Formats: sequence, C-alpha cells, structure tokens
Amino acid sequence: AVALLPGQLTAEEDAMSLTAEEEWRLRYHWSKLQNLPGQADGPKYGGTWRLAHAAPANWNVLGPGAALTGAFAPMFYSQLVVFPMDDFSNAHYYLNEGDLASGWEVPDETTLVFQLHDGIKWQNKAPANGRDFTSEDLAWNLQRQVSRELSNGEVGTDFALYGTVYRHIESFELVDDRTVQIVLNSPKATWLDGMCGSQNVMMYREVAEQIEADPNNRSQEVIVGTGPYIVEEYDPEGRSRAVRNPDWFLKAAGEDVQYFDSILNTFLPPDVNARRAAFEQKQLDWIGGVLDAGNPYPYQFIQSLIDSVPDLEVQDAGDPNNNRALIMSFQRGPFAVPQLRQAYFLAIDRKNVIDADFAGQGRPDGPIPWPYIEWALSQEELAETPGYRENKEDDLRDARALWEAGGGPDVGPVPMVISEGPQGTAAAEWFSAMMKENLDADTAVEFVPVTSLFPYLTGETFTAHLGALGAWVSPDPRNRFTLSHHSTGGINFAKYNDAEVDGLIDNAGSTLDREEAIRNIHDAQRIMLRDANGGSDCLAGGTYRYLKWPYLKMDIHPWWSYWFRNVTFRSWIDQADPSFSGRGGA
Repeated sequence: AVALLPGQLTAEEDAMSLTAEEEWRLRYHWSKLQNLPGQADGPKYGGTWRLAHAAPANWNVLGPGAALTGAFAPMFYSQLVVFPMDDFSNAHYYLNEGDLASGWEVPDETTLVFQLHDGIKWQNKAPANGRDFTSEDLAWNLQRQVSRELSNGEVGTDFALYGTVYRHIESFELVDDRTVQIVLNSPKATWLDGMCGSQNVMMYREVAEQIEADPNNRSQEVIVGTGPYIVEEYDPEGRSRAVRNPDWFLKAAGEDVQYFDSILNTFLPPDVNARRAAFEQKQLDWIGGVLDAGNPYPYQFIQSLIDSVPDLEVQDAGDPNNNRALIMSFQRGPFAVPQLRQAYFLAIDRKNVIDADFAGQGRPDGPIPWPYIEWALSQEELAETPGYRENKEDDLRDARALWEAGGGPDVGPVPMVISEGPQGTAAAEWFSAMMKENLDADTAVEFVPVTSLFPYLTGETFTAHLGALGAWVSPDPRNRFTLSHHSTGGINFAKYNDAEVDGLIDNAGSTLDREEAIRNIHDAQRIMLRDANGGSDCLAGGTYRYLKWPYLKMDIHPWWSYWFRNVTFRSWIDQADPSFSGRGGA
C-alpha cells in the first residue's frame, strides 16, 4: 500500500532520469545481483541462511544504543509502515509501504488514518502464545512512546525515537479494531519517514516491561514480536537461531515470502582468520567488511579472499554509517573556544583519514555523509571549502593562526575518548600523530568500552570523542541531521546552537517541497562548515564490500536502512547451484 502526502508528485511524475540513475549507481558502486525471486527459475524454499553479525548490546529495541538491534529487528518484529525495498533509487523517497498497516489515507496534512492487516498474530511463544494482535496493542505502543511513561510510572529519558517521531503526535484514536487515526501537531514532511525506521517496532507489553526491569537480559525469551522469524535460541557469546514463523500474517495471506527455513547467526570473535576460515568452509554464506585498515575486517583480508577464492560475487556499497567522526563539546574544554575548535577542524587532513582508516577507499564527508547523493554537499564544493581544500597548506596556515589566537599552545593535551579495541587503538595512533604534526597539539587518549560512550557523551565530563556517527537509517537524512545539529536535537552532544541553522532545519522538515528542503539542508551545512561542522564532524566515509557464495540468492544492495527486510522477501538458497557443493547441510 502506498500513500502520498498532499502536494507530492506521483512516482511517474518524479521518476529518475537515466542520467540521475547512472549517477546513483556510480556513487554507490551498485550493481543488482541476478537470480532473485521473480526470475524465470524462481525462488526455492528451504535451507538455513548462515551469517556472522555482531550481537546487539541489549534488546531494548527503542533505546538510544540499539542500532545493531534495529538491524535485526525486521526479521523478528513488525512495524506500522516500512521503507520500500525497490524505490530507494527514486529521487523523492516519499513512497512508503505498509507492514502491519495494509494501507492508509491522508485526509489532510496533519492527519493519517491507518488500516491494519487481518490475521496479525503475536509469535507462538510465551508470554504472547500466538494471540491476535489488536489495535489496543498498537495503541499501547504509541502511548508508551508519546508519553515515555515506564511501567513504574517514571518518564523515561532513553526513548530514541521521541524527538523525531513521537513528540509530533498531537493525538491518536482507535476508530475500530483494525483502524487507528493519528493527528500531528503540525505539518511534518519527514514524519512518515521517521515511522519507517527499522528500530520503530511493535513490542509485546509484558516483554517490554521485563526489558525495562532487566535491560541486560539478552535471552531469546525477550525477543517476542509479530515478525517473520521466531528466535528459538539466543546466546550472545555463541549464536542465535531463528525459524520461520508459520503464522506470519503475510505468509498466512498467501504471500510468496520466507524462503529460508531458519537463520543461524554465529557471534564469531573479531578474528580475521576465524572468520575467513568459516567463510571459505561455507559455514558462512556471506561476509562483509569495511575497507578499513584498523578494522577486524581490513581491506587486505577482503581482497585476499577475492584473489584466492574463485567465483565469489563481490559488491561495493557506500554506507553513511561507515565513517570516522569527531564530536567536540562546545561547552567545556578547549573546544568551547570558537577559534580552537575551528583550528582543530581545519587541521584535520581528510585524505590522511581516508588512507589511514579506509585503506584509501573513501571520500571526505561534509555534515551529511557522501552516500546521500542529493542531500550531501558535492565533493567539488567541499574541495574548495576550508577544512577540505586540496592545498592543505592553506588550511594549516589558517588553523595555526586560529590556534595561536585562541590560546591553543597553553591548553595542554586535548582530552579524547576512543572506544576500546584494535580499530580504536589504530585511530588513536594516527590521529594523535596527525594533530601533532599539523597543529603541534598533543592528545590525551582515554580508551573506554563502547557501552560507556553514551553515558560519557551525555555526562558532565564530555570533551571530545573520536569514533563514528551512526544511526543513518533512512533514505532521507533530515531526521538524523536534525537530531545531531538542531539546538533541541536528542543526540546534539556538542550542544551546537545556531538560530539560522535551526530555522533552515525546521523549514526543511515541514515543507512538502522536496527541492526546497534540499536547498535548506545545503545552506545549513554551509553555515556549519564555518564552525567545526557543528561539533559532530564526519571526517570521511569509507566503502563497504560484500562477498557471497553464488548459491545464496540475495540482493545485497547498499540501502543500509532495510537490507535485512530482503532476507524475508527475496533471498533464498539454490542447492542446485554448483557453488553449493561442499557446503554441507541445507
């Protein structure tokens, strides 16, 4: 089901030209794989998809640190609406699809009326035990997010989607058992887009309250949804196993979906040799790695597999979450001084970042990462912008002058928090050396567990963090950009505050004129470039490379926001493919 907001163009009116599509493919290094469902030979049911993906830190799907959880969520949970799997190459991104919703109407620019599918059931595991999903379940999930009220009556502070989605709901009403009406408090062009995020799932009340009481419980017992696969086994130190949900409402309605019998995810240690051996022995059907010299999946490892194993299928993709970023506090420490933070920003050699962190396979990022073709500032414009200039000596001359004027030589070592691990260690070395050489600035690095980063970024001692800016989970970057750079943004850790930028962001989020929104976002970024990228600086972004065995028929396109949905709708194992020989098992 598809709905257009008032004043939007139809898909035919807003279709991409061939030139734009060619540019899309060039930017994303994207080529669609063949033998997908719907081809002449057709998909085949059966078998187990085997992968190795990092274990989520917890199953609080709606929490601020649930990016990994959100990646898995579409396999186990359902959403009201979802991003379309095929329209990602369109220029408008407004076409969305129903998940729990069979369709919806938009009687005016602030009202949406959703109709639910028939036959939706909770998975047949305790405590839901296969009962019907009702509009009351939907209402509880909506109310929980709108009010942020926890089961103990307190107001929660970690509902990650409140700022972009739920604070814009004025009211909602259950029209009948299959219909809900949602009224927004003002026109919001990006609201439906925010609802489509893979993290925005429907949770079973008793289980959600159980997770509130014990957020560290990662057993299969707290993974209960209405989605296509049921988790039967979950050991974050070992593996997870999920099986086809026979009562999934789309399957029950006769849809041709869920080709895998089961999904096996092994949480392998971050050891290159162990993962390589597992892939070569076909214990894993696909493997991916950022082209990143400090990552457990370095470019050399991926490239050596390509060189040594015949007949692998290879795909490169841009991913905005694959970046190196610096977050500065504008309230304390050296970066509270405008001259010092801009000096630091200018002194960063982004070509050095790409070489050191992404084995040369990447591009400089502006405030919006480069894979967002239309929304990001062009590479040509950035190349002429201070901080990105091809003649780095011009940047360094200006940086040193600002550093001197702001009292930089007297601040001592700059405090920097970096995540523990081999990638963090490597980054600390090359970043510290770069800033010493370019600005004669020392760096005092503290390594912390990744689970400690959010408390640090929101705490009273936050000064600077070198890591990555994730959660780019939508084909439209406006919601994520707002969270980082609007003065009210929920992850505006720098506490950046610029009234002109706020106005441009507000207008971009409310206008139904997409071209105007893009102009607003471009102008906001240009202002931020004059003030250390607003304190949340994506220094550069790398490329992600996927390898898979040909027997796995899977469209590994680059659209990071709904890749796992393809697992349910269009992926399968061809046991008759010659490459399946030696795999063992189904």
